[in-house]
Amino acid sequence: MAAIQFCRKNKSKVEAFIVLRVSRFARNTEDHMAVRKILAGYGTNLHSVTEAIGNKPQEKVFEVMAAAFSEYDNAIRKQQCTDGMSEKVNQGIYPWKPPIGWWIMTRELGSAKRLSLAPAASRKAPMLAAWPMQRVLTSGLTNCMVS
Repeated sequence: MAAIQFCRKNKSKVEAFIVLRVSRFARNTEDHMAVRKILAGYGTNLHSVTEAIGNKPQEKVFEVMAAAFSEYDNAIRKQQCTDGMSEKVNQGIYPWKPPIGWWIMTRELGSAKRLSLAPAASRKAPMLAAWPMQRVLTSGLTNCMVS
């Protein structure tokens, strides 16, 4: 982070490092506390615009709880995202941006629409027909996702 390097270079001249929220400062509690300690070593105090954090006991405990809840929230979002993509794959839907040389093709299966990959050569890109990615995508695990 450039801001932390600035605090290091200007040791004891920067009194405050101000963040909007603790959740925007670090993605996990361990990193939050480590960077806070580094800043303290530079003579810089961490402050939040929207949360009461500081050096008093109640402010410290709130800061740790806010950092922990931020970490928890990120972990939940990651799990939900991963579960959603896995469910799409199980339904036969390719949920990611297509690789170079491929495009997403919509096809009807009964009342449901399915998205699958198709080589870009089938879409007016004949030079990509022999693209090496085609061999990679049509082998192994990915083969189940390519129609």
